[in-house]
Amino acid sequence: MLRYLMDYLDKEYDITQIEDVKPFHIKHFLLLKQEEGKKPQYINDLLKVYKTFFRYLEEEEYLDKAPTAKIHNVKQPKVLIRTFSEDEIRRMLNYCTTTQWLKTSSPSSRLNVSTGINLLHSVKQTI
Repeated sequence: MLRYLMDYLDKEYDITQIEDVKPFHIKHFLLLKQEEGKKPQYINDLLKVYKTFFRYLEEEEYLDKAPTAKIHNVKQPKVLIRTFSEDEIRRMLNYCTTTQWLKTSSPSSRLNVSTGINLLHSVKQTI
């Protein structure tokens, strides 16, 4: 991933020394990736790598200040998870009779449905 940035800097700005990299160069590179149609998550992943790299160079005193220090992540769309409505849950529960439900379901799924506990918490429970 660093190679992408370094190739871009060399080709577009003739920058071969890391000390010559400025925030503008990195922002322009990320904007170019955005214009290429790359997803915000991909661009943020690139930025995370660059921030880590330049922060390391700053800590090791190769640079006075990391050029990525004030560059912010690209906004990502929020993913909303659609949950079941009360009516949908009621219809699912009424689909089977109680005896069918008890025969075909696992104890953990019965616990999840009867208490509303999510899978992560039910896995952590000791029975």
